[in-house]
Amino acid sequence: MSKLNWEQIWTKKALDHSEGDLTLAEIMRVNGYDVGYAKTDTDAMYEYVDGLIKHLELADGGHLLEVGCGAGAISMPMLERGHKLTGIDLSPDLIKIARQAMPGAEFHVSGAAEYTLEKRDFDAALSQGVFQFFPSQEYGAESVKNMLNHVRSGAVVGVTDLLDKALEETLMEERIRILGEEEYKKKYADTGLQHQFYDRATFEEAADGLCSECWFTDQFLNNPTAKYKFNFFARKA
Repeated sequence: MSKLNWEQIWTKKALDHSEGDLTLAEIMRVNGYDVGYAKTDTDAMYEYVDGLIKHLELADGGHLLEVGCGAGAISMPMLERGHKLTGIDLSPDLIKIARQAMPGAEFHVSGAAEYTLEKRDFDAALSQGVFQFFPSQEYGAESVKNMLNHVRSGAVVGVTDLLDKALEETLMEERIRILGEEEYKKKYADTGLQHQFYDRATFEEAADGLCSECWFTDQFLNNPTAKYKFNFFARKA
């Protein structure tokens, strides 16, 4: 079986998109929330986004920078809650869907550590469920720094749904249990796909000198593997 990379996987998800279906359920499917171990319904997503808004301290009408927005599973509820949104994603195919679904938002194609936007005073920045697809912890650290460099002083940056390095082996066992050994092997082991796990120290070091405080929380998204993940928040100095 030929080896795949995550960019190819997300391109395939985008090409599988049902043209004309721009509902949140379809956007979530394209963003991968239909997979067994990450399966999440729309009610859970709305509840989760409301929690994120509180953690990000995003005031009514505040402007959110979302890094790794994909087709817009987080973006759409944020816009429906009355917030402004600028999204960044590496996949032009996913960004195309996001632009069709949310013409009132602004979307750009770029990597998480490489983008440079003229606006540097966003009210908050968020990256949800994306860092696990990065090539290294070092790339994740550079992405955190870039997010902090794009928000105003006092704004909160959140990196959520992070795979906990300390629980890597336990989570792999859980994924095999949920998917079944053959399906897990077919989707991951035989294809060469790997997820990136993180130590908390990676984020503390990345934010050092750029934030006035940083903290961690348990993941509160209601899906099967949330207990193996954590969230990171930092307040821009």
